[in-house]
Amino acid sequence: MIRSLNEYLLTVRKDQVILVTGHSLGGALAVLYGANGDRRLRPLIRSIYTYGQPRVGDGEFVSTLSQRFPIGYYRITNEEDPVPNLPKIGYEHGGTEIYYDGEGQVYCGRPKLGWFKKPFATGKGYVFFPGKFDRHQVAYYKQLQQKGQLIQAPAEPLQANKQCLSIIAEKQRG
Repeated sequence: MIRSLNEYLLTVRKDQVILVTGHSLGGALAVLYGANGDRRLRPLIRSIYTYGQPRVGDGEFVSTLSQRFPIGYYRITNEEDPVPNLPKIGYEHGGTEIYYDGEGQVYCGRPKLGWFKKPFATGKGYVFFPGKFDRHQVAYYKQLQQKGQLIQAPAEPLQANKQCLSIIAEKQRG
């Protein structure tokens, strides 16, 4: 599959750009493709956008990915989606997180306010992850987008940072 994807993408005109995106496991695969795809395509891959993506690499992988996409890897998450918090041990996130809390506030990165939801044992051999799996569905991310709360993926990656920061500044003033 990767070989045929690479072959197709190599037919893209050199003046066009490629945005790699995915949701959940598709987001994890998008990150892995961005990191390990055909070297001839790397100059064309402008950005990676993921929705509800789980962690996919260790610190070394994240560092390598950050060097390859210094301003063009965005993870869109929401407070009630448990999947971006998995797996817990040995994995890290890279890129810029565009994070929506339960009140609809948007943050560039997850705020450290002490309310980060951690898994806990139920006492019956199960581990409970706070959050709602319906908040992980593509339909929920589309609802955020339709309400105008979700940032559209821009053509130029730097615009997402500017837009995100301007939204935060506006909310702080307001």
